[in-house]
Amino acid sequence: MIKENERINEINESLRLIEAKDSLTFGTDAYLLSAFMPPRPSKVGAELGCGSGVISLLALTKKKCASVYGIEVQPEIADIAKRNAQLNKIDSFKVISKDLREINASTLGGEVDFVFSNPPYMRADNGKSNKNEQKNISRHEVFGNIDDFCACAKRILKHGGDFYLVYRPDRLPDLIYALRSNNLE
Repeated sequence: MIKENERINEINESLRLIEAKDSLTFGTDAYLLSAFMPPRPSKVGAELGCGSGVISLLALTKKKCASVYGIEVQPEIADIAKRNAQLNKIDSFKVISKDLREINASTLGGEVDFVFSNPPYMRADNGKSNKNEQKNISRHEVFGNIDDFCACAKRILKHGGDFYLVYRPDRLPDLIYALRSNNLE
């Protein structure tokens, strides 16, 4: 189940998590975001940029929702998310390996009740680039900026749905502008 460059860590809620040794790993932001979301045991959610799937898996384990669609642009990382669901015997997490700029409600079979994300914080042309492509994509807005994340949330959310995310305070003006531009403010 795990590959040579991967390891399995046991994290909160007794989840076992496959992580690539050269990719981003489970951190506090992921745990806090999953803890912040209110319980909605019969609702369907979507995670934009799901990475290893840890936030979705935590939400499902804590009975925060009935099912989650995880959207991840990097096929290798999407594969890890799928294997993490299998490892933890969670079949209510469906991973879609696709650019979120191409996602709409029909991709998911309909609108979702809520969306959550721990998006890349850095502009593609700002900050120190990482030589590791996977880390660079996870940290920088290579496959979409915050406006793209908000636009995707708008396309897939039911009317009155909620959008939860973690974002850096120094990028707050960009976030508020993107939320307002997409009628999510």
